[in-house]
Amino acid sequence: MALGAKRFGGPAHRADRIKIMVADPYKLPAYLSDLGGNDPDAHHADPSQLIRIVRNFLDVSPAGVPLPGPTRLAESFALFAAGLPALAREIEHRPQEVGGFKNYRTYLWCVGEFLKRAA
Repeated sequence: MALGAKRFGGPAHRADRIKIMVADPYKLPAYLSDLGGNDPDAHHADPSQLIRIVRNFLDVSPAGVPLPGPTRLAESFALFAAGLPALAREIEHRPQEVGGFKNYRTYLWCVGEFLKRAA
């Protein structure tokens, strides 16, 4: 969809950048082989690698300020992951019910709540 928006979405999307990530290198299905010259970065299912890839791709905040380094972001993620079970219980969820792929909107609420409380 991102490639389609970039190609056909008009001037507002022409400069959009995308980042493709996979758990293991060279494992993309054949039907994804033509990604317009965008080679995926492998994160090997390691959250710290995934954080590094995304941080280095984005590089700056929407305000143009450099993002913290990947080590600092990984430390923050570890704090969030440690606090996630308690946040889940506060909203009457079991910790295993809240995850990015399992229940995205609830997970996003937990992220927002963690950030509010950390500020």
